[in-house]
Amino acid sequence: MLKEVEEMENTILENERQLHEHDRIDKLDKEVKQAKEDEKKVRESLNESTFIIDAIKDFEAKEAELQAEKVQGLFETLSIKLSDLVKSTGEMKPTFEIKMDDKEYVKLSTAEKILAGLELRNVLSQESGLVAPCFVDNAESITKFKQPIGQLITATVVGGKKLEVVNE
Repeated sequence: MLKEVEEMENTILENERQLHEHDRIDKLDKEVKQAKEDEKKVRESLNESTFIIDAIKDFEAKEAELQAEKVQGLFETLSIKLSDLVKSTGEMKPTFEIKMDDKEYVKLSTAEKILAGLELRNVLSQESGLVAPCFVDNAESITKFKQPIGQLITATVVGGKKLEVVNE
């Protein structure tokens, strides 16, 4: 009889262990199901966020394009680049580059830089409504240019002459 009681107790302990194991497995199943639901929600949120970010990038690219078109229409010989495509990411990054007749500003001659500056200054004066005097140094570099809006002051080097101020 003692042996039977002991066997019953062992059976009870084994059944309790199996019951705890079953409960643990049920709990783990519920956690796995919850994790799958959470993963699905996170994936949906990520997809939505990616869609929104792409839409914002498209909007900003179009906005920059429209701004560039508007600005470009103000110039005769200059062109302004307001954004650049980053090849590694495909994103548009803001930039500001001036070209004259498709030549980069840094590659322009002194005369071309002066002419570019005068054209840019005229556009800025027209658009802002502010007309300030314009000073051109190295004016001997240019022989022909369009008279800028407002007062023009030039400095010209003339070999063998002393400094003089001439009012035309």
